[in-house]
Amino acid sequence: MNDKNGFTLIELLFVLSILSILLLLSASLNISNLEKQRVNHFFETLESDFLFIQSLASTTTEDFYIIRFRQDKYEILQGPHKGSIERAFPPGLEIIEKKFNRKMSFTQSGTIREAGTLEFLVKDKKYIAVFQPGKGRFYIAEE
Repeated sequence: MNDKNGFTLIELLFVLSILSILLLLSASLNISNLEKQRVNHFFETLESDFLFIQSLASTTTEDFYIIRFRQDKYEILQGPHKGSIERAFPPGLEIIEKKFNRKMSFTQSGTIREAGTLEFLVKDKKYIAVFQPGKGRFYIAEE
């Protein structure tokens, strides 16, 4: 009997090798997307923390709400007896000091006391956070 109802071993190995190459290529694309999402998530968290501190400063009588930037993290100081919150930068993100003293405080109306810019470097991309005077928000531009 000579039945030819199946595939040979060479045909199966050929198809499996093509599938494995395609899977390897798609995994590298997903890793780069994951790094972009980490950076985007960091900036979204920074913006929500900024708005949180701004709303606290505008709703309370205390005048001690500060965001302080370090080399690998930033801290939110909520008052002399309330402690602080620390947020670490994602891997690969560096902060470059530029026209800003790395410490940001707010008035009781919720505006920034001192305007300035911060530059963030992520591998080959540079992001600039611009804190405007008299405004309550900031924006991030990709350079």
